[in-house]
Amino acid sequence: MPDVTIVEVSPRDGLQNESTILTTDAKVELITQLVGAGARRIEAVSFAHPRLVPAMADAEDVMAKVPRQDGVSYAGLILNRRGLDRAADTGVHEVNVVVCASDTFSRRNQNASADEAMQMAGEVIGTARGRGLFTTLTLATAFGCPFEGEVSAGRVAELARRAAASGRSRRPRCPARSTAHKTRAPLKTARARCRRIWRCGSRPTRCGASARW
Repeated sequence: MPDVTIVEVSPRDGLQNESTILTTDAKVELITQLVGAGARRIEAVSFAHPRLVPAMADAEDVMAKVPRQDGVSYAGLILNRRGLDRAADTGVHEVNVVVCASDTFSRRNQNASADEAMQMAGEVIGTARGRGLFTTLTLATAFGCPFEGEVSAGRVAELARRAAASGRSRRPRCPARSTAHKTRAPLKTARARCRRIWRCGSRPTRCGASARW
């Protein structure tokens, strides 16, 4: 039975699209309660451009106030080298780089095709590891895109293989968007074609169309 690691993402993914932006202290209080409840890996912030993701504009301030204790690891989501530079100065333990499996979502999300985003991710991961940071790579829209619909299993497997070769510390994870319930077959096929897809999850979240994450 493989180990299962739970990464709590509500301080980042749960808050970044909300219409009401919480104060820094409210975000820190949420994270403090999560730590108290037993969460040990927390994706606390995103280092996307503040203009594009205003809810995460105070990422540095949040990281300056989060409770620090043994066994608790904080992650920051990054898209590019600038995000990595910001993250490295805040004391995060790990960085999570995102690549969208569908080109349309990738261009709306990161202003780059999926192939271009994967290439950039490899470069950023190499730099992050050189700085001693733990790294993960997430394949977003792996089981469905709100713009293109179902993403082929072959495409997901191809990107997963490239992610596995990127040198990241943790194997790639594949969070599904709100269309995940329609795409069980592609997941099985992708697993069969690429045995190095390990962590998969489904979470019904809204899909933005800005150059963010």
